[in-house]
Amino acid sequence: MAVVCHAGGVAAQDARDLEIDALISATETDAGALALARRQVGSGDITGAAVTLERSLLLRSGRGSDEVRLYYASVLCRLGDPQRGAYQMAMVRDTDLVGWNETRQACGPVPSRAARADGDGVTGSLSIGMGYESDAYGALTIQFDTAPLPPIQDGGAALVGSADIQVRFASRRSGHGYASASLQSSNSLSGPDIDFHVGAVRAGYAAHLGGPERQISGGAVVRHAIVLGDAFLTEYGAEAEYSVGGEDSRWRVNLTAVDQDYQSALIPTERDGGRYEVGFTYHRANTAERLWTAGAAIEAKDAEQTELGYVAGRVFAAMQTPIPDHNAYFRASGVLRYADYDDTVLAPDRREARVHLRAGIGVPLARDGLSLEAATTYSARWYDDASMMEDYSSFGAELRLVYRFGQ
Repeated sequence: MAVVCHAGGVAAQDARDLEIDALISATETDAGALALARRQVGSGDITGAAVTLERSLLLRSGRGSDEVRLYYASVLCRLGDPQRGAYQMAMVRDTDLVGWNETRQACGPVPSRAARADGDGVTGSLSIGMGYESDAYGALTIQFDTAPLPPIQDGGAALVGSADIQVRFASRRSGHGYASASLQSSNSLSGPDIDFHVGAVRAGYAAHLGGPERQISGGAVVRHAIVLGDAFLTEYGAEAEYSVGGEDSRWRVNLTAVDQDYQSALIPTERDGGRYEVGFTYHRANTAERLWTAGAAIEAKDAEQTELGYVAGRVFAAMQTPIPDHNAYFRASGVLRYADYDDTVLAPDRREARVHLRAGIGVPLARDGLSLEAATTYSARWYDDASMMEDYSSFGAELRLVYRFGQ
């Protein structure tokens, strides 16, 4: 009996290996993945068909895979998940595919990609987790250069969280209203007690210039920062933007002008004044899983005390791409900023550079839109000799639970 059971177990394992080999072989091409998925649906294995199509889209998710994505939407609806099915349908760019009738029969009427782009909706992300910085003390504390004495350095862990919510409303052919809210928060758990919370809200109206491909928008913006439990900075003003392109590829030019009001006893009120910025951004999204952004901005600040004003420039980039065969994704971002402070007789030629880099891997969890993301970070500030400030650098690590919705 034992021999028979053992032989049966080996046969089952061999069969499973053959299934995996067939899946890998079939999903090497879109045609192979579609053929296998249709055979699986025909035999009643709808879940297996979903796995096949999902793997194919992880390997190839451009416009050439629209037929796979369309059939994947149909399969999801048959599995009782019309929300994800509708999302996949909205990602299909080719409106002439023969599979549309089949998918609509399975999913029912679903707004097209263009209709979704023109309609009201809420999108965003929420995250919460743990973070560690090798020099948490220096993250918010600028120290004078006290050489030969070393600067204070102290690592620490914190409960970190973020929120980014964007709302589109009152949509018409001529334009739409918009509003957004964002928050970044860090609450110390060990090491230096340096908590901070930074929030921003925006609201305005975007007008279509002959269609949604070209837009001009304007509105109000308010930002507020709390450090160590006390109000630190409030800035408020206006923003304007011109953008051109589709949902998957878009250029943006934005202008921002705000008045800064420092409330912290640690920062002199002579720093109060205006801040003005012009920025350029290019965004590309081949799919919801594969996207990247790059841009640059020039910033100028005036202050009641001349040497606290500056001119600055920054470049930034971010990207996300799926990791084939592992049902995961890779995300990375970085920003480099250089500032030249206004010169005075007592404080000439003061300059600084800052950098922040982040790279992480996320693994989707059971709930759609929910993932576990692990990341490493690096932050640094460099000052010239005239600034008489101490340089700073810190390595960090994060583990976050991330929920993205409406995307």
